[in-house]
Amino acid sequence: MRNVCRWLLVAVLSGAEGLFAQSPSSADSLNKVIADLKIRMQVLEEQMAGFEDQTLIAGRDGAVYLPRRKLAKLRVDPVLEKPTGFESKLNVSGFMDGIFTSNPGSSHEGHAGFNQIELDLSHPLNERTSTALSICYADGSFGVGAATISYTLIKAGADDGHRNRRVTGWDVSAGQFDVPFGLDYQVYSSMARKAVTMPVAVAETHGGWNDIGMTTTVTSPYGTINGYVVKGFESRLWRGEGAVPEGLAEDDERWSVVAPSVSSGVRLNITLLPGLEGGGSLAHGWESRGAGAMSMTGLHVQDTWRSLSAKAEGIVLRKGDKASAQYSRGGYAEWMQRAGRVYLLERFDYVQRDNQATRRYYSAGLGVEAGAGIECRTEYRWSRTAGLRQLCVQIAGSF
Repeated sequence: MRNVCRWLLVAVLSGAEGLFAQSPSSADSLNKVIADLKIRMQVLEEQMAGFEDQTLIAGRDGAVYLPRRKLAKLRVDPVLEKPTGFESKLNVSGFMDGIFTSNPGSSHEGHAGFNQIELDLSHPLNERTSTALSICYADGSFGVGAATISYTLIKAGADDGHRNRRVTGWDVSAGQFDVPFGLDYQVYSSMARKAVTMPVAVAETHGGWNDIGMTTTVTSPYGTINGYVVKGFESRLWRGEGAVPEGLAEDDERWSVVAPSVSSGVRLNITLLPGLEGGGSLAHGWESRGAGAMSMTGLHVQDTWRSLSAKAEGIVLRKGDKASAQYSRGGYAEWMQRAGRVYLLERFDYVQRDNQATRRYYSAGLGVEAGAGIECRTEYRWSRTAGLRQLCVQIAGSF
């Protein structure tokens, strides 16, 4: 359309010049008219160049208009703009698993039921911003397991105009999330954890820490740094005389609860060698009056060599302020050997809590990847110090 209009205008102007070239009396005035028309044509071309759709509407005064729905895209910040080819759609996934537990040699009957059921929803708003929601089944009811909005400051592989070889990724998230502490937070879901049970050292310190707040992650070729600010988890302190009696009720009045009003922490994971990583975690919580509510420190290491993988983690939790602090300490070491779709694993873990005797646990397990997204696992746990023998069978599937 633009080229046609231009051709017609040029033809009209050329014809006018040829028609009146032999009339000297009107040459000067005609030249002025032609010059004015050329200026208008240039303005018209500039207006037309800004339109994506060349279907134009001319007003009575010569101005050019375009229907509102066909206006060219306004120029916006490249960070917020959805580039050509970007698909903003809702992604739906999830997983579930069922467990059967039995205690051989005891009078307790076996128990079967659902362990975890989770529905994960994610929606990218643009190339840098996304939202996510996880709806989980726990303790007989459904609730929110995670709900975050995330923004990527430096995207891996993207040309941000300020490439930094030392920082390859940086994102910030706000909402509810699994707090990055140690190693076990990476395998809270039943599909990610190859063992059936959680290490007792994790269960009896932070218990799979999930909280509300803000977190940031910075990645580089040398490792990863996580930082976060959250509310924090409650801790129980024993206020009675001597050691905690065996079988004491959870609601005994000699227990007191310490709840932080704010907590913060950092996790550092360093790539030592290809396949070998190590690092540490530190978290601290404060009560509303400023006193220390809890402090937790952890060290971890993990290695993968061909089909063999191994990891270990140690955690120390201090509950209360330094003057009346009580401690829970624990750790675990786990190795896993793969052979095609079958894997074997073994784990040793221990915990010493509230000045009680140290409890040690041993686990041996076998898993089979029965198909795409389906795994069958079994784990046998025993502990002389805790008087436990337990057999667990699990079937987990993702969708």
